[in-house]
Amino acid sequence: MSDWRTAINGSSGAEEPAIQRFLADPAVLRLLSRPFDAFPPHSQQTKAAFETKSSAINVTPSSNLRFDIKQVKEDALWLSEKAQIDETSALRVVVVECQSRAAARLSAPFSEDELTNIRETAGNSTSPVTLSLASRGRDGADIQAEFDTEDHRRQRVFTAYLSERRHLLKCVELLLSAFVSYTKAIPENSNSKGKGVRAALTWLESYGQALATEVGQLDEFVLQCFKAIEKTLRNISSGSGWPALEIQWIRNQLTEATHTMEIVFQTVSLIEEVSSSDVVLEWLTFMRSYDFLDGFDPEEPSIQILLPPLRCAASMVSLCILNVGSALDFLYEYDPRTSGALISSDSSTKSRFLLNTNTLVAIHQILVDAADKRCVAAGPVLVAWSLILKTLHGRVDANTAAQIDERESRIFDHESSIATDATLASDPYESVVKDIMKTETPNENPIKNPIEYLILTATDDCRALESLNEFALRLGSTSEAFFSRRTGGMMRILILDLMKCSRISGLEYQAEVLEPLLSSLSGGQNYWDLVNSKELNCAFDPVATFLEDPELLATFLEPARSRYPYESLPFLRIIHAISTFSAGTLGRMLSDSPRIVFWFHQYSGLKYFGKLLETFLTASDLVDATTNFGIDRDSTVEVIDILASLLLSTSNSSVTNANFRDDARHVLESASSGLDRNRDIITVIFDIFEEELQRQSNVSGSDVPLGVLVSCVHFIHALIPISPDRVWPLLSRSGLLGVARGEGTLSTIVEGVELVSGRYDFLISCARLYEALVEDIASNAIRRRSGVKASARFTDHEEVGTGVPDFILSKIILSFSRYLIDVLESSFSWKFVTENDRRLLTWTLSTTLNKVLEYVFGIEAAADPVQNIDDM
Repeated sequence: MSDWRTAINGSSGAEEPAIQRFLADPAVLRLLSRPFDAFPPHSQQTKAAFETKSSAINVTPSSNLRFDIKQVKEDALWLSEKAQIDETSALRVVVVECQSRAAARLSAPFSEDELTNIRETAGNSTSPVTLSLASRGRDGADIQAEFDTEDHRRQRVFTAYLSERRHLLKCVELLLSAFVSYTKAIPENSNSKGKGVRAALTWLESYGQALATEVGQLDEFVLQCFKAIEKTLRNISSGSGWPALEIQWIRNQLTEATHTMEIVFQTVSLIEEVSSSDVVLEWLTFMRSYDFLDGFDPEEPSIQILLPPLRCAASMVSLCILNVGSALDFLYEYDPRTSGALISSDSSTKSRFLLNTNTLVAIHQILVDAADKRCVAAGPVLVAWSLILKTLHGRVDANTAAQIDERESRIFDHESSIATDATLASDPYESVVKDIMKTETPNENPIKNPIEYLILTATDDCRALESLNEFALRLGSTSEAFFSRRTGGMMRILILDLMKCSRISGLEYQAEVLEPLLSSLSGGQNYWDLVNSKELNCAFDPVATFLEDPELLATFLEPARSRYPYESLPFLRIIHAISTFSAGTLGRMLSDSPRIVFWFHQYSGLKYFGKLLETFLTASDLVDATTNFGIDRDSTVEVIDILASLLLSTSNSSVTNANFRDDARHVLESASSGLDRNRDIITVIFDIFEEELQRQSNVSGSDVPLGVLVSCVHFIHALIPISPDRVWPLLSRSGLLGVARGEGTLSTIVEGVELVSGRYDFLISCARLYEALVEDIASNAIRRRSGVKASARFTDHEEVGTGVPDFILSKIILSFSRYLIDVLESSFSWKFVTENDRRLLTWTLSTTLNKVLEYVFGIEAAADPVQNIDDM
């Protein structure tokens, strides 16, 4: 029997056909369209239905059955009573638990015998890892007896019930997200207007479409979601009634609430128009009752970790419902003389909220209350609402000014005896703007300017821009991301839209606004997150949105470019985030007296970057003529990372671009074109790398900057697919591993800096570099032996490191392997500031070392396995 967790995890892979059949069942589709009724309350009727289905005539007891039918029925009745759900649904959950018992046994604690076998398999190693494991063993019979007790069995049943609830909601979100992806995706090979041939629906998108159709009225479904979220949060205070599972119960309620908010986000994204009054008021009223989720402050760390994604989802739902961009477009374009929609206090609450003046006043009062309480989580929606109010106020002021002009014109025309047209009508929003401008706080204190009050409170007291920045950093394709890559992309585009619209409130080009903008472009993704990232459709890619939006470019990129190099980092960080240069340069008169002109001048930015990096070298006597100084450390990091990102993006295009190596070499040639004939950009960056290795290996402490070293490793990694014949010899002479001259600096820097700080960016980067080197050796081993050595720095022919002696390759890999094996064995006792670093390091090392074993033992059968290990 398929469970909801399998339905999600098996949506791509060997189980896909079975999952397709499961989701194609009409009963399953109905259940997905009503996920909040999937576990109805028990009653006499449900009890009778259960007894009928589980009676002897339908289930014949047998001694050969794997499970005790009587026990299964008892557990189902117990769960029905405990969770207040119908007996048949409880029976299904119990069956799911029965099916998962084998996996549950595997995840049980190790017995003494198992740990002894593990240690023997490791060669009776004295490693701290095996010694630590050996002390944790328990008697196998005791573990088995505990596993079979009724209390433990029913804990597993209840856990399975919680899992089914949250995975059902996640399945709904997954299907709706797939359909949103299809409806909003820009077709491939589309023209400049975004028109093109749309691909056929995938099976996942097809089921998503069927689900959206089955749901029916999307607004009504959204309102049901709001009620479900409120019920879920109420459940937290009521508790599970089972102290042993109380933390797990609370975590599940928070996860369900987050998944339901994701469903709301996807559903609202399907609605083309501005949200209705019912939806906006119901949501904001609910959020006010919980102080916009500011009131949750649990002490349990495992619960605290679930609050940021919950608050992020709530903020994104608020922004999506208000939809500032569409709301402002409506306010700019609405003309009561031509529009069929009327603005009044009597407008239907099922129509757009901007049409109902009572709704606007109610929204304003809710958000003024939130501002008065200084609800931090309400900051983003306060910014959004203040922008709508600013536009409303500007619209009314413009209409009033037009009326004054018309009145003066009528007086003049009357004196001139000239006939005039009818009087210009008052703006339909005039009365509501007057009411809003008279706003008082809940303490009946008058607010001089409610619009300024909201924007200042949002940015200063509620830290709205800081919150948006923190959210955006967790909405990319990273191991710490809150949501899927596509959903995160949509949310980051919402933040970009808010940043674009914020210029009307004076929040334009300044550091506080640039941070969330840059975070929205990057999504918190570093170089390594981009290495294995998949292509994202332009409709969900914030970078594509940024580059195609003239207002965003004019508001942020152009000012950053005009201030460079006097303010270098903002421009470099934007370029790093988008990894490309946009067409066009600025040209304007700066001053009339004296006459100073910003002239058009075409030049190669990559050539300038290459020359600029030379100024970082100790022996260099060059300076940047615009600043009279060499490049600073932070700018060096950004420039090297820009070059690495450009090389990486060309390598990632290898599937669709057969000339990707030529494109990458063009980047290298352009960056090298300003250097003398004895240098190129590769040698410059390797020289910077060597100087930094020597400099940082002689110091220690948690505040030692390793950013330049990390960015250099990024560049070396990106260079491997393009020109490995340059990488291997330079690494063999590098002080990183000390292949040619004793002990390397890698261990010295890790022990002196990263072990102290608890942050391991340099070590993780070196581990990823090791992974790429292993792959290069394995994939190009045969071609290396048959290739011809290149005669130029950047050759047009495809070279894979021919001419590099085998002993250099083996020495580099051996040095890397020995050190990283020691790291893997000892890192379990290291201090890590973030557990994500521990996971990334362990995963990278274990998977790479496993590949080494596969390449050694999997390619050639060995008569003597020990000899193979020695050869490594």
